[in-house]
Amino acid sequence: MRVVHRCGDIRPGEAIVFAGASAVHRREAFEAVDYLMDRLKTEAVFWKREEGPSGSSWIEPTEKDYADRGRWE
Repeated sequence: MRVVHRCGDIRPGEAIVFAGASAVHRREAFEAVDYLMDRLKTEAVFWKREEGPSGSSWIEPTEKDYADRGRWE
């Protein structure tokens, strides 16, 4: 598993995160990355900070984000 998350100023549409995995079978690698992204979206607070005209704000995970993570529990 390899994860690279950019920080600093990132323009809309630019790549923010790279997640890759290797496994004996490709399906397991894809599932590992899917799991990782679901966890990042709900548990890594740096993932959702945005800067705008009125300052910075934290974007909270949505119900869908939690439902996606719930698939793994």
